Amino acid sequence: MGVGKIYKRGQQSAQIQVSSVKEIAKLMEYFSNYPLITKKWADCELLKRIINLMLNKQHLTEDGLHKIVALKASINLGLPTSLQDSFNKVTPVERPLVKNPIISDPATVVGPPWNGGGPQPN
Repeated sequence: MGVGKIYKRGQQSAQIQVSSVKEIAKLMEYFSNYPLITKKWADCELLKRIINLMLNKQHLTEDGLHKIVALKASINLGLPTSLQDSFNKVTPVERPLVKNPIISDPATVVGPPWNGGGPQPN
């Protein structure tokens, strides 16, 4: 895939760190090919919307910033307290419904690539 750095975090998790919107867009393309399941899929879909707004420079306008904050309010734990006061009139967007929470290909969750499992990036 050629973007970001992957760090092992404990026995059963890893973290990827990217440093630009273009790298995040490429990562989102990867997750389109290898979709997440459960609520992480919905978070990823909302993040894709944010990335598209940023790639189209809409984050530079007040309206675009409010759209991004409304999307962020629906991701993971929502808005941090530090942003809630500044954006108290923003309504979180509706989260996408997870259509298929079943693992269709068990090989995709065997483990990280350095452990011999998981989908191999391009």
